[in-house]
Amino acid sequence: MSSQEQPSSSCNPQDREDVVDAVDPVCPDDLAIARASDASEIPSDVIEGIKAGSETKQKELAGNLAGRSILSQIYILAIWPFLELLGTSFVGLVDIAIAGRLGGEQTIRALDSVGVAAYVTWLINMLFAAVGVGTGALVARHIGAREKLKANQVLGQAILLGSIWGAFVGILLYSSAPIFGVLFNLEGETLDLCTLYLRILAIASPLCAVVMLGCASLRSAGDTRTPFLVVVVISIVNVIASLALTFGPAPLGGYGVGGIAGGTAMAWLAGGLIILVTLVKGKGPDFISLARWRNYAGGDLRALSARHPISIRGGGPIDYAGVLPVRMRLMNLPLRLRKRWMKFDLPLSWRIVRIGIPSLIESSGMWLGNLAVAWMVGGLAVWHMEEVVDGVEGGVMGAHVVGIRIESLSFLPGMAIGIASATLVGQYLGLGDVKRAKKAAMTSWAIGAGLMGLMGLSFILMPNVYVSLLVGGKDAASVMMREKAVPLLVVVGFAQFFFGTYIVISQSLRGAGETVGPMILTYASTFFIRLPAAYVIGVMLGYGLTGIWVALSLELVVRGCVFFGWFQMGYWQKVKV
Repeated sequence: MSSQEQPSSSCNPQDREDVVDAVDPVCPDDLAIARASDASEIPSDVIEGIKAGSETKQKELAGNLAGRSILSQIYILAIWPFLELLGTSFVGLVDIAIAGRLGGEQTIRALDSVGVAAYVTWLINMLFAAVGVGTGALVARHIGAREKLKANQVLGQAILLGSIWGAFVGILLYSSAPIFGVLFNLEGETLDLCTLYLRILAIASPLCAVVMLGCASLRSAGDTRTPFLVVVVISIVNVIASLALTFGPAPLGGYGVGGIAGGTAMAWLAGGLIILVTLVKGKGPDFISLARWRNYAGGDLRALSARHPISIRGGGPIDYAGVLPVRMRLMNLPLRLRKRWMKFDLPLSWRIVRIGIPSLIESSGMWLGNLAVAWMVGGLAVWHMEEVVDGVEGGVMGAHVVGIRIESLSFLPGMAIGIASATLVGQYLGLGDVKRAKKAAMTSWAIGAGLMGLMGLSFILMPNVYVSLLVGGKDAASVMMREKAVPLLVVVGFAQFFFGTYIVISQSLRGAGETVGPMILTYASTFFIRLPAAYVIGVMLGYGLTGIWVALSLELVVRGCVFFGWFQMGYWQKVKV
């Protein structure tokens, strides 16, 4: 560093550390800071310029979203969540496939117990996601307003709250595990298997919360790639561990349902440790192309390399003009976890919780509604005496869960586009641009709902193909399970466009911090349409499991239309976070 670039006395170490946290790692103006391996290497004039510039609101979003069309921004933000959700869904499908291949009586008992556990896991995710909604809304607003230090404060407080909340949920789940099985009409060995599964998951609950909140924060800041890479590791660990613990030789394997749960718990533990290390380091992998450096330098790569040399640990400076076409390196993340931001801050914690409470109430209402549906499904074998195969009654719960797992494939594009929409709506509102916030949401809706509609069409045209992937046995129990699951996909296929509308629009509203309206709408739709219709058609009229799914699909159509209308009313534009 030349004498002209030496730090001035006016810039103390704390200023430099805060600036490192605050800069945009892919913005040309912040290049020197983003590439500096140590805060002391940052030129004083750059520090002062960044600090001064951060006080002025920009009319473009930060980072790799700057200067792009809304369609391009949606693609950038959605592609990695889509792959992430694909990996998560794949793991869930693998768990069901493992349970579905234990054979005979074990298959139905395993599918029923894992199916109930899936409902409880959904509840756990919703409890953690409530904190994530508040965290995401605040992070997106601060990033959009170029207030990265405040975004880091939100991250630290969210990780602290999530760890405490995760431990509490884990203790509660461990102690109440048998109750859930009873609520779903399980008994005997099936109830014991479900209890074992839930208690194993309870052990890893705190780190599951850390994974969800850390990834939610990064997505809201515009980094959707790092969460994807974390989920890739989680998925690989889950699949390998579950297969080994279930089918491996003793003493490593042979644990059946307990092995499936053990693989999931090990994956959560691995993911929690990885996301913590990543956030503390503030570094994530990036793929740098020669064209990208040209964009930074305006074509003059040598001038840029002379002004801001990059150092890689274990190596010297890089001449940009001589870099390979593509190479992977560590880049600064948009957020960084620091110890000083993890001290309890009551006002900030309340802001996070205040935004998340309506979302928690909304999600809890949805879960209670689905719990009631599952109770109806579990009771069908008792009320209608479903056929007995290999000495086991019913199997309707397993077929119900198989249908849900396959339907979740349709969620993937809708959820990914919804995540992108939530980020864009939040950041554009932070920028003060309501018009582009609405345009981003509407564009996202058209893409997400359209893709889910196409998936629904595939469910209608080839349901047997999907079901056979999960339940492929030739024994009587497996054949019965397939016969029950196939009609469910045909029914729900007709509702996927409207379900996609609900998913994308509800995510957009959450990105704006609007959670009260969706909460009221969800409760009304669930308890005044979904449950009464399911009971009347499925139980009272005797149409069984297929009748229940007809009712659920009709409610999804109504819910999608209602949420779309609510968004058009524009209350979300005035929400203060």
